[in-house]
Amino acid sequence: MLKGLLIMLAVFVVVAGIHFFSMRIARIPQEKKERFRKRFWIFYALYFICWGILNMLSKERFDWFDFGLVIIGVTYLILIFFKKLEA
Repeated sequence: MLKGLLIMLAVFVVVAGIHFFSMRIARIPQEKKERFRKRFWIFYALYFICWGILNMLSKERFDWFDFGLVIIGVTYLILIFFKKLEA
């Protein structure tokens, strides 16, 4: 019972943190939101590329899923570079 209550409390704290962060983001100017969104997509693309490459290196063999992650990351970077991934 105590374990369940602790899990529920942890979930409430995480949801409250996400809500607080989203309310803070809603109040900033549109230019900052665009810069934040662009940096997020760049980080996301680099994360996909690194994840795919590290998985391929750790398995020491070619895997289509990991190669797909690299392709998705490169695609995101290309779309960001040509400004096709903007709101």
